[in-house]
Amino acid sequence: GTDGESAIDVIRKSVLHDNTNPWLFYLIGRTMEFKEKNRLEEAESAYKRQIAVNPQHGRARFDLARVFFKRDNHDAAISMWRELMEARPDFREDCPLPLLDAYQKTRNTAGAQTLITELLRSTDDETRKILEDIRLVANPDESNAYAATPEEGRDAFVRAFWQKRDPTPATPGNERLVEHYRRVLYAMRNFSQGQKPWDRRGQIYIRYGEPGSCWRSIKGAARRRV
Repeated sequence: GTDGESAIDVIRKSVLHDNTNPWLFYLIGRTMEFKEKNRLEEAESAYKRQIAVNPQHGRARFDLARVFFKRDNHDAAISMWRELMEARPDFREDCPLPLLDAYQKTRNTAGAQTLITELLRSTDDETRKILEDIRLVANPDESNAYAATPEEGRDAFVRAFWQKRDPTPATPGNERLVEHYRRVLYAMRNFSQGQKPWDRRGQIYIRYGEPGSCWRSIKGAARRRV
């Protein structure tokens, strides 16, 4: 473009020149969402126009759901990610993590646990073992007790393990269990560069959560040792 023109100005001129281009509205949406001070209403409009031009544009649908989430329209985000996950196998790895975030925002623990069950049924054996490994958060005594439990008794051990950690035992869902799976998925996607399934950052994140809560947990443990 000419001097002084922003990226969005160039894209808009291109759209006026050819408004059937299958990528231009998507580029506007991305620009509005990330480079133009979070202009989410305009980003939403652009993603919707992109989908109207190219209904098979899965990434536009995924990003539109993210904008719904950012605008606190969590139910719409859940619906779109769910539809995309079921219709497009190439998005089945991308959707579970943001879906769990959205379910947590809406306090829909039952929906989150249904998603987790589906994920465990559809994933490969190696990933399922990682997701189900309670040793990621168990204390040493619990880890030793689990290792000493016969194979036929381990399912009951795991159920009791998570029941003990349920913050709202009177309700049908277990929020701590959902948070555990969310953390594991997050670590696998964000802390796996150069080391599988994750590096040291992933281990800390799974056990303690976000850095703020991690630091509080470490300080609490230090106080208890004094």
